[in-house]
Amino acid sequence: SMAMAQHERSSAVSRVDVRKWWGLATSTSPDEAYKRLIEACRLAVEEAYTSDMDVVGGYAEQSGQMPGEGMRFFRRFVRTCAGLNLLPAWWSEKHVQGCEQLAQDPHRGFYILHAVEVSDVRKTWGFEKTTLLRALAGKVYERMDDDEYFEDGDDFEESDDSFDDVVGDGVPPQAVSPPLQPRPPPPQLPADR
Repeated sequence: SMAMAQHERSSAVSRVDVRKWWGLATSTSPDEAYKRLIEACRLAVEEAYTSDMDVVGGYAEQSGQMPGEGMRFFRRFVRTCAGLNLLPAWWSEKHVQGCEQLAQDPHRGFYILHAVEVSDVRKTWGFEKTTLLRALAGKVYERMDDDEYFEDGDDFEESDDSFDDVVGDGVPPQAVSPPLQPRPPPPQLPADR
């Protein structure tokens, strides 16, 4: 079945070792790390939508529901990376700022609000790096998703449906089959061509 194929694909992706995802980037030439981190975050947003119909991050902002959610989600993505010990040892506040500047620039190809599909990412990065970035996206987003249940503060109030997935008898959300329903049309997003 398709769900089975998706599960096999995602478990193959989840076995990828994501340490050193930043490649050859260094403290003094960090651009490659910035691009990869933003791309992983955009993939997390896309895969949340294609696999769970969750509209998060830039998609939530573009659909008009949550102004500012693209960067809010990105900042949480980066914080979660830090919490999972997945940022390079050289990463500093200066790099956070540089990365955020790139993510907020609509003209340099890594705008956080531009949607990406896996096929686009493969054209940019090739197969192997795409697999690496998808694995990073999956690992980080899975933790963000878990943390939503325990987080207080603004992030929590704003995610209006964070408890819809919780099933009464403690079954984790992934174990529950989604109801069969047609996929709603995607939010109208500007193409990043």
